[in-house]
Amino acid sequence: MANYVSATSETINISSQQQQDHVLPPPLTLTEEDWMTARRLTERLSEASSTLADQPVALLKYLSNFRDWTLRQVAKPANGSFEVSNVGVFDYATSPKSSPSQTTRPKWTLHNMLFSQSANALGDPFNVNVASTKGGPLAIVLTWWPGMLGVEDEEMLVEEICEGLVEQMAHF
Repeated sequence: MANYVSATSETINISSQQQQDHVLPPPLTLTEEDWMTARRLTERLSEASSTLADQPVALLKYLSNFRDWTLRQVAKPANGSFEVSNVGVFDYATSPKSSPSQTTRPKWTLHNMLFSQSANALGDPFNVNVASTKGGPLAIVLTWWPGMLGVEDEEMLVEEICEGLVEQMAHF
C-alpha cells in the first residue's frame, strides 16, 4: 500500500439556470454540456494522475522557508471552491490471504469504509472525501475550515450541501 499524491485544478462553468436554483429540478436533468464537462474532467484527472510533472505537492520540497510561505498563503483568499479526494473502492477480495494456497476469502473482510481528512487552511473552503468498499456503501464526508465558507451559519450550509448530495445521488 502506498500514498500517491496527485492534484489538478479545473474550472467548471455552471449554467445560468443552475446559478438561479442551485439544486437541479427533479427529475435530474443533465444537459449534453454537463456530460461533456464530466468527460473532459475525467480525461484531465486521468492525465494529471499519470505524470509526475506539475504536481503541486512535489514542489513543496523547493521551499526555503516553509513557515513564511505558509503564513503568506493563509492570508490569501482560497483559490478554489471545494476539493474532492477519492480514495476509491477497496476490494477486500484482493487483500492478503491467510496462506499462499488459500483460494477462498481472506481471513478478514471489510464491509464499510470511511475516509476523512482535516480541513486545510491553505486549501479550498471545504473538502469532499469519498470512499467505498466493493459491493458496500459509498461514504462521503465533508470537512471545512471554520470561517472560510463566507456565510454566518456554516453548519447550515454544509447540511444543505449534504442534503443536496443525497437528493441528487438518489437519481442515479
